[in-house]
Amino acid sequence: MRTQLRYELRPIAALHAGGVAAWEAKSRVPLDQLGSVSGFGSIPDNVAIWSLADDTSANSLRDALVADGFAPVGEQGALGNGTPMVPDLRNRDPSNPWRSAVGAASFVMTHGNAVVQAARPEVLPILMDGQRSVAENTIVATALTGLEQSAGDGWIVQAMVISPAFGAGRVDFSSFTVPDGGSSAQMREKIEASLEASAKGIPFYLGGVIADVQLDGPGVAIALVYPDCTTAGAAAEAIAKRWVETMPETAQGKMTVTSGDSVNGLCSALVTVFGSSEASSVNPIFKALFEMDIRGQFSVLQIGAVD
Repeated sequence: MRTQLRYELRPIAALHAGGVAAWEAKSRVPLDQLGSVSGFGSIPDNVAIWSLADDTSANSLRDALVADGFAPVGEQGALGNGTPMVPDLRNRDPSNPWRSAVGAASFVMTHGNAVVQAARPEVLPILMDGQRSVAENTIVATALTGLEQSAGDGWIVQAMVISPAFGAGRVDFSSFTVPDGGSSAQMREKIEASLEASAKGIPFYLGGVIADVQLDGPGVAIALVYPDCTTAGAAAEAIAKRWVETMPETAQGKMTVTSGDSVNGLCSALVTVFGSSEASSVNPIFKALFEMDIRGQFSVLQIGAVD
């Protein structure tokens, strides 16, 4: 229930909307048979990948959906329960992962133990054509190896893959207005301070992963990929420094800073921050990160000149 990333994915949104009992009844999947949900894209045209316990579970779900009214679409094995990308308020049900808050249809195909869900049937064959998984990308594989080192025996509750674009400088656009009773000189000072802050940061990275992790308590694990371990080690120190300086008190905790094992010549900067909260239903550290990012205020991973 502490999931915040990809909240717009239908399986996650429905779980939050209706709770476990309603979700199990309407999804036709016992929650303990769901290994993970991953996805990409934005509402309404996004994709969710349900990872089930095994191939049998995926096939059983397909049969259950047919019994619930899903019908073949096209000639490549997709199933659907309506018209693509068209709201159907008669079937509006936020707690049903195969519908949505506006009753939109879902289209599915199975692949091994996975059930792929999309808003349009034509994208499903493309996702099934045997292309390489993103996990096979060298940069992502390096980040995941580092994340595994950081998480150890803990649980990875939620995670997101990021590109260098995530580190683009963020200017405080509120600086571009003159405050009540203020002057143009004051506005200029604010703008210059904002631009100066946006020029500072950490070394350029190739990509990485940010994760909500549960060990003895909840925390955050960051793995950013660099060309070598010397740069990765320096970057990890810079990340830790910016975290302490820019994150609120609720996001502070016990910190570990290191570099990961080299993978195909690449290396990851690893930083973890863990708090003392005993409540597993909320992660105040990741919550602070997520909410600051939504507001455009999360600058820990901003690329720029190192202080």
